[in-house]
Amino acid sequence: MADGEIGRLVDTYNTMIDQLRNERVKRQEQHYFLERLLNATPIGVIILNLDETIGSINPGAEVLLGGKQADHVGKPLRSLQGSPWGELADLTTGETKTVGLNGLQSFRCSKLQFLDRGFPRHFILIEELSREIHRRSEASL
Repeated sequence: MADGEIGRLVDTYNTMIDQLRNERVKRQEQHYFLERLLNATPIGVIILNLDETIGSINPGAEVLLGGKQADHVGKPLRSLQGSPWGELADLTTGETKTVGLNGLQSFRCSKLQFLDRGFPRHFILIEELSREIHRRSEASL
């Protein structure tokens, strides 16, 4: 190989390394942003692993459903006792339904999916409707 060819090969290699580094930084920034967003939202988010066990629960879901993330992570939804866990376990992908809890609170729950490294993963959104209904009734007075 001539010195010119080696120089072009080194340049190509360095360009590829720079692109890979930039992609990794971009992914880390996106991950950090999404993590901050999930931690700040009052909407409950439960992310399921590929085997449908609980992968993570954001602080909004901890508040709405009670308990801490450590109490639930790694467990199948079906194994958790009481309402609304059974109703959440029965949700199908794309389904949204209203779930009651203790006769006082109601939640809109949706099961959706996203792609993670090429594999579909499910997550459940939980929005408390009781507060929204109360807010609207106060606004109309």
